[in-house]
Amino acid sequence: MFPNKTKSAILNDLIVQALEMFIDELEPEPGKEISDDEDGICYEDIGESGRFTKLTQKYLNQYQEDTKEEDKVRIEDPVYYVPHSDLKNK
Repeated sequence: MFPNKTKSAILNDLIVQALEMFIDELEPEPGKEISDDEDGICYEDIGESGRFTKLTQKYLNQYQEDTKEEDKVRIEDPVYYVPHSDLKNK
């Protein structure tokens, strides 16, 4: 079905898609205000999505510490805030 992809690449794609769908369903909850700039006010996310993101970062850091330099993965820093615009519909 996917002749140019290995089994591990297909599994990776499926897991990434499942995690993205899971994260989309988590509810953000605004905490303290962390910035107010031209993009609007942003609040710390203290809800389920913020907790998930922080735990992901925690375990990623542990993984990176226990992994050889050449085997490490590079992942962008997660976002820990809820934009003010997301709160209007709540």
